[in-house]
Amino acid sequence: MLIRGLIQSTVIEEITAEADDLLSARAQIAELAPAGYELLQVHDEMPTGGRVIATGHIRLAATREIEATGPDYKSSHDALLAEVPEGHRLLEVTTVE
Repeated sequence: MLIRGLIQSTVIEEITAEADDLLSARAQIAELAPAGYELLQVHDEMPTGGRVIATGHIRLAATREIEATGPDYKSSHDALLAEVPEGHRLLEVTTVE
């Protein structure tokens, strides 16, 4: 049985921006995120008497397909899981007739 899986990186990177106000700091984070990355989360800090510091967590948005075979679904699924590289997660599994 042939099955395919869709995988995505789990590696999360951090980018930081500093501005006079919250909206400007968040806008800078959005601009700093490289093409092909998705913005997962933004944390804001405002030290006493200071500027707003925003920290964004980003992850590569691209996905790719992997496949595996076996005599039955369980064997195929186990083989597919073994193909998932470190630092990636399996998003979905599809059986191929």
